[in-house]
Amino acid sequence: MFVSTNSRRQRSNASRQLLQAGAIALCLFGGAACQSHEALQPQTETANSSTSTSRVSLTDAQTGRAYDVFIYDPSPDSAASKAVIYMTDANANFWTMAQSLTDQRKANPRFSVGALVVGIGYADDINVTQARGLDLTNAPSDIELPDGFGGDAAFRRFVTEDVKSWVAANHAVDPARETLFGHSFGGLFAVRTLIEAPDAFDTYVAASTSLWWGEKSLLRQELAALGNFAGDQSRPRVLLTVGELEEVRTPAAAPAKPKSDGPPPLPGFVDRAQVSDAKELARRLNDEHGIPTELIIIEGEGHMSVLPAAISSTITFALSEE
Repeated sequence: MFVSTNSRRQRSNASRQLLQAGAIALCLFGGAACQSHEALQPQTETANSSTSTSRVSLTDAQTGRAYDVFIYDPSPDSAASKAVIYMTDANANFWTMAQSLTDQRKANPRFSVGALVVGIGYADDINVTQARGLDLTNAPSDIELPDGFGGDAAFRRFVTEDVKSWVAANHAVDPARETLFGHSFGGLFAVRTLIEAPDAFDTYVAASTSLWWGEKSLLRQELAALGNFAGDQSRPRVLLTVGELEEVRTPAAAPAKPKSDGPPPLPGFVDRAQVSDAKELARRLNDEHGIPTELIIIEGEGHMSVLPAAISSTITFALSEE
């Protein structure tokens, strides 16, 4: 396992904007306030030729749920096959990823390789807090969940089968260079996709992963289902990132009991330990499953402020030749 600390002085000048993060910041952390290709139905699409962006609405025929898919292509005139960075939470983080890719391509010649950013999000009139709570979380076998959570299996099928098929049919992509990125609940979704469908992507990046979910059910029981990739040349690569300040709150700062006028914290949230859990996950992926995993602890950043640095690290890792 390679563990590095990314300090403020070492970071590139990634954009500090978080783009709508304030509206859904607490939900992104999972706090108590969150309570076939032919079958796809493109509904609306908007495009901006000057910035090489488009947005298309696709409906999952199996669930009837509609999603907005955001696409950024910084080199639209190139017919060469391109790497793809898929990401969840596109409504909040897509433009930060797109801007970071643009900046890195200008600053570093080795990132001149063609690449697409594909973000999966929701229409503007959708309650993103509720939608992502359902799509990005699983239902642990030994935990009782509140309503509206635990639907990641259906969303995973939609992303890995329908969205990827649509992208391949409409863009020249390199199927050997596909990355899945997620932050917080999105990081949980990325790691669970690694477990459930390890061949779906070549690279997995989980930022500030909500490993506390379900009383740490992923570490307690689900990770054991991941096979051993030792000696397998097709094994995926994994990058984990976490902010230095994301460790568990002090006992004095944690509420002794839920407020009577609000929902209780989600299972595991109060006792979260983001940095320690990320270290354990990285160790187990490397040592027990033979998956090359890098962990970056980003100095001086918390759960939301860490996003630009995590996204910048994602692009470097995803587009590297290793």
